[in-house]
Amino acid sequence: PSAAKRIFFLADHLDAAEALRIGLVNRVVPKAELDDAVAEWTDRIAHNAPLTIAAAKAAVRQWSLPD
Repeated sequence: PSAAKRIFFLADHLDAAEALRIGLVNRVVPKAELDDAVAEWTDRIAHNAPLTIAAAKAAVRQWSLPD
C-alpha cells in the first residue's frame, strides 16, 4: 500500500527494476523477449481448466475488496 500511495500521490515514474523490487510487476524481460514471454504466460494460462481460472479470478477479486 505505501508504494501505491507514493506512485499515486507523487506521480512517481518507476523503471522496470524498481517496479520489480516493490512488487508492482512479477517479472521483467528485455523488450526483444517480451512477445515470447507473453506467449509463454498466455499458453500456460490457456492450458489450465476454465473453471480453475474462473475460481482464481474470483478469489483475487474477493481479496481486493475492502474489509
